[in-house]
Amino acid sequence: MSPLFLGIDLGTSAVKVLVVDEAGREVSAGRAECKVYQPRPSWQEQDLEEVGTAMTAAVRQAVAKADAKAIRAISFSASMHGLMAVDRDGRPLTRLLTWADGRSQEQARSLAQAQGAAIYQRTGCPATALYYPAKILWLKLHKPELFQGADKFLSIKDAVVQRLTGRWVMDRSHASSNGLLDLRRLEWDAPVLAAVGIGPEKLPELTDSDAVAGELSRTAAAGLGIPAGIPVVPGAGDGGLANLGSGAIDPGQAAVTIGTSGAMRKVLSEPWLDPERRTWCYYLADGRWYAGGAVNSGGIVLRWLRDGWLSDERDRARAEGAEPYERIIALAKPAGPGAGGLLFLPYLFGERTPHWNPLLRGVLFGLAPHHGKAHLARAALEGICMCLAQVHELLQASPGGVSEVRASGGFARSAAWVQLLADMLGAPVTLPRVRESSALGAAILGMKATGAIKDWGEAKGLIPVERTFEPDRAMKDFYQERFQVFKKLYDRLADEFERWSEIQEKADVAGRSQGQGS
Repeated sequence: MSPLFLGIDLGTSAVKVLVVDEAGREVSAGRAECKVYQPRPSWQEQDLEEVGTAMTAAVRQAVAKADAKAIRAISFSASMHGLMAVDRDGRPLTRLLTWADGRSQEQARSLAQAQGAAIYQRTGCPATALYYPAKILWLKLHKPELFQGADKFLSIKDAVVQRLTGRWVMDRSHASSNGLLDLRRLEWDAPVLAAVGIGPEKLPELTDSDAVAGELSRTAAAGLGIPAGIPVVPGAGDGGLANLGSGAIDPGQAAVTIGTSGAMRKVLSEPWLDPERRTWCYYLADGRWYAGGAVNSGGIVLRWLRDGWLSDERDRARAEGAEPYERIIALAKPAGPGAGGLLFLPYLFGERTPHWNPLLRGVLFGLAPHHGKAHLARAALEGICMCLAQVHELLQASPGGVSEVRASGGFARSAAWVQLLADMLGAPVTLPRVRESSALGAAILGMKATGAIKDWGEAKGLIPVERTFEPDRAMKDFYQERFQVFKKLYDRLADEFERWSEIQEKADVAGRSQGQGS
């Protein structure tokens, strides 16, 4: 019986599951969408039970097309930076506050002013609302009883692994991406814990990404439709695993992912920090770190178009049995490069790298009467690529720079979108054979944990390249002019975004007061 490995990627908008054989070849896959809640502007939450239900559905879908008895390990990838609190019995006290949740901006600002540079130097994480310290401080201030009653602060992946094995563990890679880990010592950072008012007992036990957390319990196995006793490996965050799963682990190689959000990262043999604190650096595994930047604008922008302004295209595509996202990307083609003069700053959910500002909002610049749905779709794709081009610029200053980019995530299924990114960056963009690189990276950690592979060189050999998109140099020049305008627009609007947020907050408070009075 040929051994199989199950990689589970707990994403923000969907759970993706991949079953691969010992050569890294995809045997089967599963996918189930997750609901995202936005109870207030700048808030974004997920429900643990709903994510668990989606995971069960995706796993069952995948194992229905594979030999479940041949599975040798289950391992995880997950979206990073999400925080939730649980009680002594493991019951959620909060929903997960996702990476896009910006409610703790005030706490982040206070941390940044007090000790932002020191926090960045020790943890590799800027003092922003993205990370655990600000989120925990928000709970401490606004939910003091909940804060006091919380037994653990953790990620949704930690909660899922506990339900499968009975153990509370957090891998060092995921811990590093949450802003609480000393980047070099790889232990909880005592000064940060003191600053937020918790001790290490309030966090899961630290473990390695490729260590076995425990065996799959009988109850969990019955729910997933696979045998009990299979080793469960905690894995790591989806960002670093996208590098591992796409083979982008050598100097000069970066991995780009566009799923719900987007990111570009490169693996390094030692930590690298940006002098202006615009990028982050996290531990990955096996004496390797990865540095890069993430952008909030990815597939979530297309989802907004799909369910809003382009919902008629969505409905037409579904009626014809077509994929709505593919329809949106095809719709963008006739608009041509430059979207007929329409430029989109796609900051619908704020932005991370390089601005670290959750108050940003989307801007359509150059809107004219001739613009229609095709121009909007094209401008959205180009705007997302421009966000990633800013990260690409920053990574060029890292050791070895960036000479090749490997692509993964949902966008990698679209040749047109990948070519657009190659043109925007002026760099080759390579497609590995398996598109769901984070799930494959998780499966590779499962292989290493169980001895199926010995090292990362062997892992890289499991990831053949399918196609390389070479940049069109003329298009690089064409987009460079527009890219400079894109960056200057932020510079000119940064103060106005903050002022606009204050105005809107007053309006929201007044609206809530009127609602209570009526």
